[in-house]
Amino acid sequence: MLIKRLFFTVIVLFSFLALGYAEDGRQIVRLNKGGVSEVQYSPDGQILAVAGGVGIWLYPTQTDAPPTLIEHPNHIRNISFSADGKVLAASDGHDKVLLWDVTTGELQDSLEQDTNTVLIDISFSSNGQFLAIANSDGTIRMWDIWSDEILYKVEAHPNSNVSTLMFSPDGKTFASGGSDAVVNLWDVKSGDLLHTLRGHKESVNNVLFSPDGQLLASCSLENTILLWDVQAGKIHNAITGKSNWVFSLSFSPDGEMLASGGTDDNVYIWDVRTVQHLQTFIGHRYSVNGLSFSPDGEALASVSTQDSDVRIWNLSTSTLSHTLPGHSGGIWSLSYSQDGRILANISQGTVSLLDVGTGETLHTLMGNTVSFSPDRQTVAIAGLDPTVRLLDVRTGEILQTLTLEIDPLYISFNRDGQKLGILDRDGTIHLWDVKTNGLQQTFSEYARVIGIRFHGQVSFSPDLRFLAKAHYDDNTDTYSKIYLLDAITGELLHTLYGHGNSVRSLSFSVDGKKLVSGSWDSTIRLWDVETGRLLQVPIRQGGQIDSVSFSPDGQTLASGGSGGTVYLWDVESGKLKDSLTGNSNGVTNVLFSPDGQGLAISRLGGTIFLWGKISAPPEPERHAADINADGVVNIQDLVLVAVDFGKTGENVTDVNGDGTVNIHDLVVVVSEFNE
Repeated sequence: MLIKRLFFTVIVLFSFLALGYAEDGRQIVRLNKGGVSEVQYSPDGQILAVAGGVGIWLYPTQTDAPPTLIEHPNHIRNISFSADGKVLAASDGHDKVLLWDVTTGELQDSLEQDTNTVLIDISFSSNGQFLAIANSDGTIRMWDIWSDEILYKVEAHPNSNVSTLMFSPDGKTFASGGSDAVVNLWDVKSGDLLHTLRGHKESVNNVLFSPDGQLLASCSLENTILLWDVQAGKIHNAITGKSNWVFSLSFSPDGEMLASGGTDDNVYIWDVRTVQHLQTFIGHRYSVNGLSFSPDGEALASVSTQDSDVRIWNLSTSTLSHTLPGHSGGIWSLSYSQDGRILANISQGTVSLLDVGTGETLHTLMGNTVSFSPDRQTVAIAGLDPTVRLLDVRTGEILQTLTLEIDPLYISFNRDGQKLGILDRDGTIHLWDVKTNGLQQTFSEYARVIGIRFHGQVSFSPDLRFLAKAHYDDNTDTYSKIYLLDAITGELLHTLYGHGNSVRSLSFSVDGKKLVSGSWDSTIRLWDVETGRLLQVPIRQGGQIDSVSFSPDGQTLASGGSGGTVYLWDVESGKLKDSLTGNSNGVTNVLFSPDGQGLAISRLGGTIFLWGKISAPPEPERHAADINADGVVNIQDLVLVAVDFGKTGENVTDVNGDGTVNIHDLVVVVSEFNE
């Protein structure tokens, strides 16, 4: 099979909303493809299905055509193709199984379980008649799709979870694995237990029949892969894996190779007959949770669900063929450039700079915290090591670095971009003058970071005068109190009490006079920064609150959390102005665009949405002397004029427009240096 490179394609789905806080209609647009939970090739190899945060993406494998999306409001956890490839079954991880027509994307049927247990796994029988459904209560239900009825329910793994199941190629048997470390073989027609296979010591993660049905491979939370003789119900062979835990398995179509993935981030290929190690594919940064051989055996798809990294490997050359762009793991933080044209998102130590107008990923960088300079030219990134890096937003080139002794936790530019505030985990506040390279360092015991895991739990005021930080409170056994410090001296100015559970988000108003806090106690509190006093009665929101944000004019608060709804509140009165519903995935971040007309929203499925004014801001007006359009008039523009010296007619280097590139144009460029 010829696998062609899949180019980045932005697919946006619009739903128009009439919002009360704006005179015109507003839109909501998805900016990325969301997280990934499972990958699977269709039986004919024409499609690679990628399940995740917004539904199921169907990637054509034979052409450069963009992927299509079967959209669903909940995160899709598991998928299974029918043998003819016409139907795709999916589980939302809650209580519903869905059947989609692969060609049309239309929902054909669904099954909602009459149980409070969680769906763990699903598997189609080879003839497409049955769908086995594994549940967290240790039961398996057999759904006869043709008659649309549940044939039986078996207590497959009592007092345990059913973690995995799979039909045999002939459709007569199915296997299940559980958290009880047991693998069971069942008769499909009767639901009778055929064999109980014992050999694992820990929870079984994956079971998989070989293509001829004679062997069953199983892996668990240990480094051993067991190969079972299905007919005899005994261990046929064992593979000592290289990962401490093995999560995923996939047989090659001819049954001669077995791929495995686990906690050491690598993909291993094994010879099934000799159980010898054949190949290793290295590239993932996190555990490999899913694997799928293409039906022709030439390619292997692998996924790390933690950062939603999907990779396609070429088996014949033992190299990476390509990755699937646009997917992301859980979004930790969002940050706009000052002109609103670029949105940075942080996920699992990766910073992606997205073009708001097109959805294109401009740069992918490594870091845990990010801040844009007000002039739009520079972005600061830090967090994975003690170095703070200043990069050119346009090129990604490193312009300046600062190396500290301790890894930074949080960074923020001040209003004029002259200084960068940095808080490290040891409690030292660094104020870095990026123009002079001067550094002021102040240690504060109150600034020490112990146990904080979430970016929103720390915030500098826009002028870098204050630092707010969630802190552990013995009385509530959570991070429910807030320290408000002088960022210059490190002095503790106020301790803010009132929340009954962990504070998950802190944000200063643009003028730095107010601080808003959102907590898992379902309240939003507004504080006066100078006095440390509560300004009004706490705002109560349904569900835990994970993010709060001020609008640039300071008149509106946005909030979101576990309930999935985004709320807009009037700051003065505390009354609800508007809300955005329709998506049950929890909200992890809300952030107003710099002009206050839009709102960026990230959700648990790894998706980013833009609500409000969707079109990108207009390009900033360019100086005629900025010949290379890099946003600054400098020596590079002067060189371009010199190269074209003497040319006549219409030329971009004819700055004064007199028809000739000459000394007068050089004078104009020099006069506008650095403006």
